[in-house]
Amino acid sequence: MQSRDDRLLETGIEELITRIQELKNSIGLFLSRLETEDLDWRTVLDNFALISGQLSSLYQCMRSDKLPTLRNYICLPICLSQEQDNDLFNLSEGRVSAFSHEIVPDYLRTKALPEVEEKEIELAKSINPSVNPEAIQKQITHLNKLCNTSINLITAVKLDVDPTDISGHPRSFGTSTSPADTNSLIGAVAFGKGLKPVPRSVNPGSLSLMSPGTPAPSGMMVMSGGLVPRPGMSM
Repeated sequence: MQSRDDRLLETGIEELITRIQELKNSIGLFLSRLETEDLDWRTVLDNFALISGQLSSLYQCMRSDKLPTLRNYICLPICLSQEQDNDLFNLSEGRVSAFSHEIVPDYLRTKALPEVEEKEIELAKSINPSVNPEAIQKQITHLNKLCNTSINLITAVKLDVDPTDISGHPRSFGTSTSPADTNSLIGAVAFGKGLKPVPRSVNPGSLSLMSPGTPAPSGMMVMSGGLVPRPGMSM
């Protein structure tokens, strides 16, 4: 009886085979169209987008929680033979006819050839041999310090300008207005609330209009309707 991990592994490998087969078909179709058709640039981009989407889907399938970590499993050949294996031949679409000692090291290799590894090391050293790892680490530390300082300055300026705080809530700058004073001012302008009325004892016929700029007689005040006696003055 298969365990839960074995069932998950089998199902995940089947899903990977399906994704890889779809990717292989798309690449094969694209290559055949390149050889037989005169494709425009838009069609080429569409094919590249399709292949890129299938690769992303394959990566997501490999990183899925439903699939056990494949690096924890080891693939070992059970039997090696020089004779042709028809099932292997059909499964590999004619590329591998027998699982022999000659091809097993190439197909089950998990690391590059020693010659290839040495070549990669030489290329890495030839890029910049004058810089040692300690100097590189110091430069990285200095760059991180500069970046953190810049981030702190930008954050400080943002807090001074942005009306919201770091958590996104509106910042409080204190009360600069009085609702009671605002309501009193609106009532005075719109309805005359709180204003003293003009005395009615003045004879309207005794008021004369004056042109702008003309000084008022002694004891008189100039209003919009004409001359009005000052308080305490009899007409």
